[in-house]
Amino acid sequence: LSKDANESEFILNLEDALTANDIINITNNVELNSNKRRSGWLQLSKYPKIAELIKDKLNIGAEYCENINVVEYPAGDSHGPFHDAYDLNSDRGKKYTAKYGQRLFTATLFLSDNLEVEFPELDLRVGYSPGDCLIYRNVLENSDTRNVKMEHTIRNKSKTTGLLANIYVLNKKVTGEILEKNNTQ
Repeated sequence: LSKDANESEFILNLEDALTANDIINITNNVELNSNKRRSGWLQLSKYPKIAELIKDKLNIGAEYCENINVVEYPAGDSHGPFHDAYDLNSDRGKKYTAKYGQRLFTATLFLSDNLEVEFPELDLRVGYSPGDCLIYRNVLENSDTRNVKMEHTIRNKSKTTGLLANIYVLNKKVTGEILEKNNTQ
């Protein structure tokens, strides 16, 4: 994702991959924790259409993906700024990436209206609709180093609860196999 990039390259409409019933199925099957901004996890293997979308767009199989993290945003909520990739120099980043690897890409599926994502360093702020998918690189090209320009904020601009689902594409399988660099370009 770059400031000069054509926005449509990164926003996908999932009409062919996800139906309205698929979105309802996702939102009904997730068990959300009880924090202010509730979240829960779904097995990606139960949603082959989503796994196939990631493989088609990034040429990276589901074995390099975390499960689906569904996040509920209360009306008017703002989350961030934050990064999806880990700081490899921090204790938390070292601990997490040693086992699972770095989050190279994020695929965000929008499950409700009026959610907005802002990347201030890229001077980019876009609102999304149910069925939209935003895929972006979290790290510097040909690197596992977090791209500080990918810091972002998510806002729920509506008066009702908003939902989105994130799938993080990693550079390492749980078995420890590292993704080849030429697959991440």
